[in-house]
Amino acid sequence: MDYLHYFRESDEYMRSLFMCMDNAHALEKMYSWDNLGKDNPAWKEGPYITSGRGGNPISREQPYVLRVSTALSKLIAYQSAPPNEGAKSLGHRDRSIPANKIIPTVSICMQFSLLENYDHSEFNRYKESEKIMNDKRVKRYDRKPVKERLDIIEEVTGERVGVHLYNAYISVSNLRNLLTHEPRYLCNSPMTAIDYYVTCQAIASVLNRVLATRPDDNELARRECFWEHQLKKFDAVLEF
Repeated sequence: MDYLHYFRESDEYMRSLFMCMDNAHALEKMYSWDNLGKDNPAWKEGPYITSGRGGNPISREQPYVLRVSTALSKLIAYQSAPPNEGAKSLGHRDRSIPANKIIPTVSICMQFSLLENYDHSEFNRYKESEKIMNDKRVKRYDRKPVKERLDIIEEVTGERVGVHLYNAYISVSNLRNLLTHEPRYLCNSPMTAIDYYVTCQAIASVLNRVLATRPDDNELARRECFWEHQLKKFDAVLEF
């Protein structure tokens, strides 16, 4: 995965997941008994479903019902015990994790995976170009924790990545580890997921500066001010 490929993938996954989140959250509002009435606060701020210009207004005086897909039907049947014929219940909505929590959580795990993929790919290209494939210092690079990898980068390149980069990379790694290893640990805010995404891209920009020749891309150049501002927050390892 090269630099531009990383950014295309990072942007597309984030945009797609957040579109899914808005669609799902808007639907959750439609079938909730808590949101009845056109003056209900649920309809003051998006996401929500509304009719197009000139169309008939959607009634807010009743909740709606979701007809589920064949795939979800199969999942419900598998999870239902004991199995029986006929309709299966989804259960109370409070038993499901809301879209605005589960999707930001998934997005964070995906963004870290993409960042590590880019990190490993870029370092492998650097090893080949510098003919240090057999150097003992770089053995099993992709199996090492973040701090050790950054130490190796500084040692073999002779360049400093900076304390802010160290702290930022360790911070994003810590949150991903919590989400993947701690039971029921979730990202409770979509804005946290966006902050995380921008931080990952800022880290990638520094890795590229140290390990490769940054491509001439006007769109990425526009983001430089965001990345610089983002990394300056990490005077220490932080919690998102």
